[in-house]
Amino acid sequence: DSFSLAAPPKPTESIAQPKQLFTTRESSRLYVLDGGRILAFDKSGAFQAQYAFKNIDTIQGFTLDEGKKVFTILTDTKLYAAQF
Repeated sequence: DSFSLAAPPKPTESIAQPKQLFTTRESSRLYVLDGGRILAFDKSGAFQAQYAFKNIDTIQGFTLDEGKKVFTILTDTKLYAAQF
């Protein structure tokens, strides 16, 4: 079997700089860090959501607490918590 991710919607219809994947066994989603945004896909590869953060251009890494709906975001110099 093969697996692929659907293209994100406009205005950016591709994944340009994938840096990190995140999921858990319990999660129904797979998250992809792409530059300054995080894309969410279901585990069959269908696009679900896009998360972009004001004043954060480049994200170095992230974790996610899906139960609390909180991203912990690391940049070059700062650590942020963002609720969605």
